[in-house]
Amino acid sequence: MFQKKNKYYKSVNGVLYNKKGTELVHYPAKNGGSTYKIPSSVKYVDSVAFKGNKNIKTVILGKNVKKFADSAFNHGIVGEGCTELEKIVVSKENKYYKSVNCVLYNKKALSW
Repeated sequence: MFQKKNKYYKSVNGVLYNKKGTELVHYPAKNGGSTYKIPSSVKYVDSVAFKGNKNIKTVILGKNVKKFADSAFNHGIVGEGCTELEKIVVSKENKYYKSVNCVLYNKKALSW
């Protein structure tokens, strides 16, 4: 349980965000869901956002995600240990990324 008085972070349905909700810090494996839609408030995905999550199969990027931590894609697709990840879906409204055949590209068509 995360304390409501924390100055820097907040938890929404077990998912950890910065206080403003603009940064996805961690989506824990214990949440059990195989699909996670990153909210439209999120602009930045932290390097450990999905680390060790063996349950996640689909990640849907919200329309405002514009940056990933430099190490967000190390050791696998989205964080170390995401062995079940099958696809990344990008909102059509996202100005920064697109997904082609389950590969994430920036809008300039450079693969991540």
